[in-house]
Amino acid sequence: VLTSATLQSLGNFDLIMRQTGLAWLPETTTLALQSPFDFGAQGELYLPPVQASPKDAAAHTDEIVEWLPKLISPEEAIGTLVLFSSRRQMQDVALRLPADYLPLLLVQGEIPKAALLEKHHQAISERKASIIFGLDSFAEGLDLPGEACVQVIIAKLPFSMPDNPIEKTQNRWIEQRGGNPFIEITVPEASIKLIQAVGRLIRTEQDYGRVTILDNRIKTARYGKQMLACLPPFKRIG
Repeated sequence: VLTSATLQSLGNFDLIMRQTGLAWLPETTTLALQSPFDFGAQGELYLPPVQASPKDAAAHTDEIVEWLPKLISPEEAIGTLVLFSSRRQMQDVALRLPADYLPLLLVQGEIPKAALLEKHHQAISERKASIIFGLDSFAEGLDLPGEACVQVIIAKLPFSMPDNPIEKTQNRWIEQRGGNPFIEITVPEASIKLIQAVGRLIRTEQDYGRVTILDNRIKTARYGKQMLACLPPFKRIG
């Protein structure tokens, strides 16, 4: 028995079945169960009118710098988790935030993770705002229930580039048989990562908050619309 909150990708089990070889075992069965959370009542999904494509890194970073002060109030005593796919972009944005945000900011890599989370929880307990800037490892396995995470902001859809020999070989194999590695591997894997990132918001039946995605491809690209359809059924705003 293999169980996880994120075994499905793009609404099916095809990716995990191929990756594990279970697709070639006819007796394998799959089952998807509904979440106990009332996502429509507990959470909101906001897709701001971001103009710059993430493919233009400089312009996209400029827009993130413009949007974050609109989305995060330094006076509101809640936790915000901002997730980046690029360390460089994360650091650039951190350096360019307005001065009154800097005392609230905790950036992954600047201090150990345990110390960062301790500072975050301490700020929340003192009824202060706290903002975490994190990368992929903060998008999964991070449990910040209640006021510790009322807002999740995703800077960019979490696509990864094939950067090791196994991934490169797999992509060549798919291409040689006439397939498209981006559609067969990259998009489904990014969909799982996006669901994991969004999953940082609602951790208990009492949690509430908002997810904001600052990547216009979620609305304009065909694969973006597929990924959007697989997110929890939050109330859409904006």
